[in-house]
Amino acid sequence: MYPLLFFFFYPKSYQKVTIKITFAAPEGQNPNLEELNEFLGALSTIHEEVILNSQPEYKENKRTPLHSVQVLEHHKLNVIHICRKNPFDLELTFYILREGLLTYWPLIKALFLFCKKYGRNHNQLEQNALLLKTFNDNLTNRLRELLNLPENENYESLSIIYNKLMTNKNFKRLYDMFCNTALTITSLTSKAEDLDDLVVNLLPENE
Repeated sequence: MYPLLFFFFYPKSYQKVTIKITFAAPEGQNPNLEELNEFLGALSTIHEEVILNSQPEYKENKRTPLHSVQVLEHHKLNVIHICRKNPFDLELTFYILREGLLTYWPLIKALFLFCKKYGRNHNQLEQNALLLKTFNDNLTNRLRELLNLPENENYESLSIIYNKLMTNKNFKRLYDMFCNTALTITSLTSKAEDLDDLVVNLLPENE
């Protein structure tokens, strides 16, 4: 159970978000423990970098190098379920401000889709940065309606956040490693507890 103190100190409209992921090693092979831990560690770090660069709780740290800023406990991924048998199933949860979904989901979706579709390193990500706005328009507009947020809400644009990630050397190194791992993500979906009708496919097959 999530600590009650969280809801005392953070009384705003937080959402519990669930992420379900299936990933697999090549047929007939199993990763060693180091490979599995590296994969899960990279997944966690990518999530935290997106959180640090996109969520309002960290806006006051703009003048502080983000590598020195700690991710708040409610933003960290917690394991609810894991099946350590190839293919692997993993269920994770974290908490986020309701309006924070407007940047978190589109960014995560873009990063994983671009990794799958446009190449295996950050250079190709940078070359495809112009696709980000078009790619996310439909999802962002739908989220605005569901979250009842006005179009002029003061959010940092996705492209600005994306560019921050693409100028972070540590993030690019980690992203390259993650995209080239022998483990392949085959399914990645997410939903928020108050938006049960919306299951966001973070790894669409045909986009």
